[in-house]
Amino acid sequence: MVFTSLNFELFRLYTSVSIGILSLISYIYFLKNKDLKFFLNFILIFFSIFSLFFYPNGGNNIFNKKNFNIQNSNIKFLKFTKISINENFLYNEILNFKEQIDNNCNIEYYDNLTFNTFISPLLGFKRMKVIPYVKNDDKNTKLVTYYDINFIENINVQMINQNIVILSSEDNLNYDFGQIIVPKNYSYKKILSKDNSDKPFYYFFYYPSKCLK
Repeated sequence: MVFTSLNFELFRLYTSVSIGILSLISYIYFLKNKDLKFFLNFILIFFSIFSLFFYPNGGNNIFNKKNFNIQNSNIKFLKFTKISINENFLYNEILNFKEQIDNNCNIEYYDNLTFNTFISPLLGFKRMKVIPYVKNDDKNTKLVTYYDINFIENINVQMINQNIVILSSEDNLNYDFGQIIVPKNYSYKKILSKDNSDKPFYYFFYYPSKCLK
């Protein structure tokens, strides 16, 4: 638990700490030196109890503005997941806006150019980009270009045909190897996402103007 108080990324708990603690317990169990075994058991139990008094106010600043206002989502694929009120609002806004577009246009492709992987299934599974998200700090790496070398060209062609809607954040329309060009007959809608820092963060929906009057 002391480790979870220091890291808010849950995957680190079950990919490193869980494996490490099992190895440590096994090591202690097979120790022949009783004094060393007693000492290690004491340290393990002490830190486990100690962490209870500080969780979740550990060394990670994100817990200074913790938000435990969670709720069940009414979104089908998140039905058994508890998410924050802000996240639930964001995902419903995206779904509602997509529904408005679909009611007026027959859009074939939706692409998620944000790092939020929950958004991809909300938009559907038919897209031009193989990797269903964009991480800003590694979007120009060779790994990305290996899988998605032609996605910019493909998206631009579909935008000319007014057959695609993209959701973007940060500067994810621009890459070292090309740029997604938004045509003049496209409009955009800003959707506010509130994170733990309370700084305004926007997602941008780019869609054919004819789809919403």
